[in-house]
Amino acid sequence: MVSPACGDCLEALYGIQFAASAQRERPLSVLILADQARFADSLSAAMMRHGISLPVYCDQEERLRREFHVTTTPTYFVLDSTGCVVDMGAGRRSAADFAELMAE
Repeated sequence: MVSPACGDCLEALYGIQFAASAQRERPLSVLILADQARFADSLSAAMMRHGISLPVYCDQEERLRREFHVTTTPTYFVLDSTGCVVDMGAGRRSAADFAELMAE
């Protein structure tokens, strides 16, 4: 979950995009969640300005924020092929960290 005004979020998006592109041979889906409905358009615009091309989902009713107890951005979730959360974290992570998570 990310916010458009969060510098760590944009840095994380670069890392996620880089790591996902390195995993092209594997069936992998990456989805970015805007933390509030009012931020979805500005997040998409910021991503476009920075050359980040990942799909953005807007958690309009903040259901996922509440369900997963998200209190800060950026927050990351890694799900396995069955949809179970296998890792979650918040704060800065490098492209190498994301690549390692996606490789598992």
